[in-house]
Amino acid sequence: MIRDYWPNGMLKSETTKIATVDPVTPPSNTFFSHVYRLEYTYDLSGRRLTRRDSLPSCQGCTQSYHYATTTGALDAVNDGGATFG
Repeated sequence: MIRDYWPNGMLKSETTKIATVDPVTPPSNTFFSHVYRLEYTYDLSGRRLTRRDSLPSCQGCTQSYHYATTTGALDAVNDGGATFG
């Protein structure tokens, strides 16, 4: 797993590479057939705004987060058109 961070220490992205066991594939290429990346953005208060997925089944899928204006508490999450909260 590889993690990148914003200058303020918040998680920017994480990439997971899963190796395959295949006698035909050269050993140097075993970690490139399954690569999964998640990218995160935050507001100025450090609250997560989005998580963008780069997965084989969901290229560019984005979860978005909404916070109550009065309390700052998470009050809704949107994932692929479905809203929870």
